[in-house]
This record gives sequence, C-alpha cells and structure tokens, in this order.
Amino acid sequence: MKDDIYGQVHPEETKELIQYKLVEFQAYVEENKHTTEAECFRQAQEKCPHLLDDAFSLLFLRCL
Repeated sequence: MKDDIYGQVHPEETKELIQYKLVEFQAYVEENKHTTEAECFRQAQEKCPHLLDDAFSLLFLRCL
C-alpha cells in the first residue's frame, strides 16, 4: 500500500479482494440486520433493486 497525495493509505483492489469483500458485505448485512448501514442497504434493495450491482455495493462499502 502506498500513501496518496493526501497521505491516505488505500489497499490494492485485486479481483480476489473485491470478490471476498462483496461476499463479506452480504454476510454482514445478513448478520447485522438492525444496524443503520444494513437498514439503508435493505431500503435500496426494496426501492431500486435494478441499481444494486457489484459496482454499487463496492461504492457503498467504500463509504463506510
């Protein structure tokens, strides 16, 4: 990992890491059904399921 111009460190997002984190995210949502984050994601699933692809899930994860 290398610092960016703002001094923040970001992991290298390999395909394997992304797949692992997407699976981990789904497990988190299932295990923590009463958290604010999981509730927000469930609302999105109900209101606009056509927008919930892997790219959206990754965007959601990066904001946590």
